[in-house]
Amino acid sequence: MVVFSEAELLKCIVHKVGNKSRNESLFTSERQLELNEEILDSLHKYFFKPFRKQQDFYKFTHNSGETSRNDLFHYCEMLFHDQSKFEEISMHIARHLFEQGTHPQIKTGECCVAYFDNMVIEGEPVEAVGIFKNESKDQFLKIVDGHSQINLKTDEGINTNKLDKGCIVFNTEKDSGFRLLTIDANAYDTQYWNEKFLQVIPDATDSFYTAKTFEMVNSFANEVVNEEEAPQERIKMLDRTVKYFEEKEKFDVDDFVDEVIQTDAYKEQFKDYKQKFQEDNHFEPREEESFQIDEKRVKESKKQIKSTIKLDGQIQIKLNFNNESQVDHYLERGFDNEKQMNFYKVYFREEKH
Repeated sequence: MVVFSEAELLKCIVHKVGNKSRNESLFTSERQLELNEEILDSLHKYFFKPFRKQQDFYKFTHNSGETSRNDLFHYCEMLFHDQSKFEEISMHIARHLFEQGTHPQIKTGECCVAYFDNMVIEGEPVEAVGIFKNESKDQFLKIVDGHSQINLKTDEGINTNKLDKGCIVFNTEKDSGFRLLTIDANAYDTQYWNEKFLQVIPDATDSFYTAKTFEMVNSFANEVVNEEEAPQERIKMLDRTVKYFEEKEKFDVDDFVDEVIQTDAYKEQFKDYKQKFQEDNHFEPREEESFQIDEKRVKESKKQIKSTIKLDGQIQIKLNFNNESQVDHYLERGFDNEKQMNFYKVYFREEKH
C-alpha cells in the first residue's frame, strides 16, 4: 500500500516529446518548474490521483537478464544517488521516451519528470522518481475581465483529472529492480509504455497472484465454458471459484482444478488456457503453483464477476446466488419444439416490489 498524502514534490521539469517516426522533434527544458503552492496542489492531484487504486507493483527488467542494463533503471539509480544532476538525467529520460516513438500512432505530448520525498510505501518513507506523459489537451473557457464587460475566450490546457501515462519508481528493493507503479490510460499501443519505454514485469506478490488467478478463471468461464455449455454452467463455475477463494487460506492449483474445474475435458482445456493467459499477461507461475490468498483482493475481484445471462431480444437474467445448487433449483433451461426457440423457466415463491 502506498500513502501519497505526505509526499513532497521537490523537483519537476517538463519536456516535449514528438513522434520520431513522423519526423517530429524533441524539445528539452534546461530549467525546472518554479513550484508555488497553487502549482504544487494541482500537480499533486494530477500525478497521484490515478495511482490511488493501483495495487499491482512492477519492477524493471532487461531481456539480457541484467537489470542494470535497463535504461530507466540506470537513470533512476543515478537520480537516487545524486539529485544535483536532475535536469541532465531528465533530458536522458525524455530522449529515451522519444526514441520509442517509432509507431505512427504514438502521440506527441509533454513528459514530466519529478522527484519526490516522503513517499510512504508499506509504512516506510522513501524517495521516488515520477515520469508522466500527457497526450491530450482539453478545451476550456477563460474569463477575461474588461473595463465595461466580462468576456470569454477559448484556450487549451491539461486536465488535472486525466493522466494519460505515468509511473512512480520507489527507492526500495533496488537489487530486484526497484518497485514501481505504472498506468497507461491510452493503450493504443500496448507495448509502447510498459514494454518498450519502461521494460517492466509484474512484481508477483500473493496479492498479484490472487487477482490474476481470479481474472484468469473468470475469462476461462466466459470464453470457454460459456461457448460450450448453457450459461448457467458458467455461473456455477464462477460460484465455485468465489467459494474456493473465500474458504481457503492458500491456493493450490491441483486442489483448485479438482474442486472448481471438475470435469476432465475442462481440466485439459484449463491447463492450456492457463499457460496462454500467463504468457499474454507476462507473469510466470510459481514453482509450486501455490500462494497465500489475499482476502482484500478477493473482495475486489468478486466485483468483476458478471452473474448475468444475456439473451436476444434485449432480455437479461441477473442471478445473485450464494451457491451453485441454487442455479438449478430456481432456473430451468429448455427448448420449445413448437416455437423452435430456447427458453428459461424461473421458479420463485413471491414477487418483490
